Amino acid sequence: MSNARTAILLLVALLVVATSWFSRQQGSSFDLTVFTERGPDAYADDVSIRVMDVDGLPVYRLRAAHIAWYPDNDQLALRQPQLDMTRPDGARWQLTAEQGRTGRAGDPISLTGEVIIQRLASDSQKPLKITTTDVTVLADARMALTEHAAEVIGPGYHFESQGLSADFSENRLELRSQVRGNIDGKR
Repeated sequence: MSNARTAILLLVALLVVATSWFSRQQGSSFDLTVFTERGPDAYADDVSIRVMDVDGLPVYRLRAAHIAWYPDNDQLALRQPQLDMTRPDGARWQLTAEQGRTGRAGDPISLTGEVIIQRLASDSQKPLKITTTDVTVLADARMALTEHAAEVIGPGYHFESQGLSADFSENRLELRSQVRGNIDGKR
């Protein structure tokens, strides 16, 4: 009986040690973060979201290095967001920013800090680059708006303006005020 009792005690001790070791191994592989009441309810890194219209056709793709959802105001906070839109003729527009925020799919997307808007070169379009700050994107309407200074650079032209609206569906820019620049080096 003494050997059986010793064997059971040894088995229980071995089980306790193994369980303790396993718990420490599992604990080290998880990132346990304590959130305050004002903190995000959920977050993720390296996120890619595709938003489709009612017919199932892609409207845009939103990527971010980090995304956090705040339930108090139903907002998504975005770090290093990149928004991609493709027109039916193949022209691709890409918007990148330092930070951003949005609500549900279809809500305006606010891009903050330095914002770069690019029309990527394609068979039908030449490249274009806009550098500005603080842009509101109406993704469903395929438009971007800013009231801040904007610089527009393309092959053979360079413009600066105060405020700008970009209509991606029409491939059209509207420079709001204080517009100055040149075409092919001429003012």
